Amino acid sequence: MVRIQIGDVLIKIDQELTPRQLHSLLGKATTIALMLASGPEEPEKPLINLGFTTEVAHIVEPDLSEYFEEERVTLDGR
Repeated sequence: MVRIQIGDVLIKIDQELTPRQLHSLLGKATTIALMLASGPEEPEKPLINLGFTTEVAHIVEPDLSEYFEEERVTLDGR
């Protein structure tokens, strides 16, 4: 009988295991134990520092109204 306990994870097997199967089983038990130990917390977001700052650019539109002046036209053509 093989008994593996890692943290809160306990595995009992009543058969012979090859070294490869034992290694795989240890890896899976370790993964499960780490997931149980970390809890349901959200993973931390990685801090990325690019070495410069960015800011939102404000679009500056030129005043083109002088090119598009409206001409007043009356009904009698003046």
